[in-house]
Amino acid sequence: MMRIPGRLLEKIFDHVRSSYPEEGCGVLIGKVDGEERSVVKVRSTRNTHPDRRNRYTIDPVTIFHAERGAESEGLELIGVFHSHPDRPVEPSGHDRDGAWGSLTFMIIAVSKGVVGEARAWRSSGDERGFVEEPIRVD
Repeated sequence: MMRIPGRLLEKIFDHVRSSYPEEGCGVLIGKVDGEERSVVKVRSTRNTHPDRRNRYTIDPVTIFHAERGAESEGLELIGVFHSHPDRPVEPSGHDRDGAWGSLTFMIIAVSKGVVGEARAWRSSGDERGFVEEPIRVD
């Protein structure tokens, strides 16, 4: 399960809304306790993919700095978020190809500039690609 404070979820929503019609993205920083992941901070990032309307890429240097910054605070990079403008909130083939490690991948639907459903996924490590991870908003 992924736990996230409502104020941080709103921060994510603000970012993906302002990124529309392109995909907005960022990182989730927090703590892992067994199967529970608690988001403590979110950091919006720049989408560096050439086709930002349909794909996202977070620069590896940005990921590196996010990981190091989290570690210096006793936290860790627990996931990434991105939006799917005017598309379903399920992981795409591109999302499956780009998944790594045991990170949580949060996807937010944005339809005509209006934020909709948010769902979280984790790599299954097999042909399924992802398994859904429940989100609890605190």
